[in-house]
Amino acid sequence: MGKNRRTYGIVIIAFAGIFFLADIFSVYKVVDFYIHSEKAIGVVTDIKQISEGDSHHESTYRYTIQFFANGGKLYTPSTTWQIGNYEVGDNFLVTYDKRNPLNFSTSFWSVWIFVIVCSFGALLFFAIGYAKLHPVSYHVKVRLNRKNLDDL
Repeated sequence: MGKNRRTYGIVIIAFAGIFFLADIFSVYKVVDFYIHSEKAIGVVTDIKQISEGDSHHESTYRYTIQFFANGGKLYTPSTTWQIGNYEVGDNFLVTYDKRNPLNFSTSFWSVWIFVIVCSFGALLFFAIGYAKLHPVSYHVKVRLNRKNLDDL
């Protein structure tokens, strides 16, 4: 096996390790968020378009929402989405951290996307790095050599 191929494989597996560490950290943050979270009904109170869409991108909107948390205190944070499906007065479920209700989520993706990307990145880089360190041709040669030795 060439020295460069081995070096590339080790470097790529190191990237997989970085993605794996980021994945562990992000899973910890998500679990911590859900352990300390509560749910409330949020109401859209204002919508502003902050960017125009074009043929490749959708328009981006800033939604101001209101929800009651921590014993009835009213919170009015803003969030940015690339979808224009909501209108003023629409209700939706808000999951918020009861330690800091301004740390909230309105969808599965806003909480889990980083975990998913890091998991996929770790698997992908590990597979590529492993393939660099142990190419298929190497395994085929080993099996053929074993078979030839067994035939003797």
